[in-house]
Amino acid sequence: MSNSKKTLGLVSSFVPCAVGFAALVAACSGASDSDLFGAPGASSSGGSSSGASSGGSSSGGSSSGGSSSGGSSSSSGGACVPKAPVALDNTPVTFEIVYDASGSMSDAAQEPKWGSVTVASNEWFTSLLTKNDTRASVGVIVFGDSLDPTNSSGPYPAAPDVAPAVVDAAQLTKLKGRMVGTAQGLTPTYAALSGAYGVLEALPAATRGRRAVLYVSDGDLSESRPLSDYTALVGGKLAGPRAILTYAIGIGDVSVSFTVPQNLAELALAGGTARPSCDKAEKTNLAKMCHQQVNSKNKTIAQAASDVGAALVKMRYHAVACDIDVTPAIKADPKNVNVSLVDASNKRQEVPAGTKDGWVYDDPTSPTRIVLQGEACVTARSALYRAEASLGCPSK
Repeated sequence: MSNSKKTLGLVSSFVPCAVGFAALVAACSGASDSDLFGAPGASSSGGSSSGASSGGSSSGGSSSGGSSSGGSSSSSGGACVPKAPVALDNTPVTFEIVYDASGSMSDAAQEPKWGSVTVASNEWFTSLLTKNDTRASVGVIVFGDSLDPTNSSGPYPAAPDVAPAVVDAAQLTKLKGRMVGTAQGLTPTYAALSGAYGVLEALPAATRGRRAVLYVSDGDLSESRPLSDYTALVGGKLAGPRAILTYAIGIGDVSVSFTVPQNLAELALAGGTARPSCDKAEKTNLAKMCHQQVNSKNKTIAQAASDVGAALVKMRYHAVACDIDVTPAIKADPKNVNVSLVDASNKRQEVPAGTKDGWVYDDPTSPTRIVLQGEACVTARSALYRAEASLGCPSK
């Protein structure tokens, strides 16, 4: 897969961890993967992702955003001159992470799995605290490990699991404490995913922003269920105004039978997070897979953990890259707003208003979010762009 893609009529190179969108962590590794997870609705040779970029609704108040220092707009020679651009925040997001700690996830010689996952996860949790990322809430379910009181039978979440919350010092202690078990049990993936969706669906109605489940596994399901049961479960949660995205991060030696990237690809496709033009049957080429896959063959725990950490950072950004909170000023004058995406070099791309490759409000009469559509969403997810708005001139 090429390191460049055509977006909004321009060629945009992927800039890993280039800008700090809101409180995004600067914890990316030098992983060679050049794409984020993909864009909702992007086509795939293995099927299409059905996750529309407008999926999910925000029911709460708006972000305070920034204030414009450019004064009121004026007219010069008949042309409208907008106020100075203001930076916008991406919408909040709640993640429920499901960790596979079954026996197949045990670390093997020259093939780390669980050890790398725990190291990467703990570092990512810590970075959310140190970077004061208060717009991400994280909860955890771990199945099959030595701390699973259900002996891999569910239901989940079980008593040791951690409910989602913004990562403060207390939440960090809980999250790290849940990751200390040993991988050893069976693989009740369906029960664990069902429990994760239940956690997110039980969030108060006033909870704003996106909701997403992340499944971290080697892809070995080892349950007496057809794969269609899992994809039906995942796909069903993507429908409706309160859509739940589903991500998958795979780890293991992709050349052995216990690492099954095809299963994870199917979950990503059903969950609306697959890469554009991915191949769900791909077994070895990581760049062509539909999900984020870490090949841990012949790597140390630290090396594989670096790759897992990079995937976590990408997921954090991807989940909300196309959903932007409105400011009070935008809410007060929603018809006189123009939106741009700005890359790491401060190159600005104007995003047209409209449903085709542009932006819309979640609610035209009382907006709480700006939602990027089509190619605009693809562009936003192709690198760590930041969004800005210019007020005072009619949206175009």
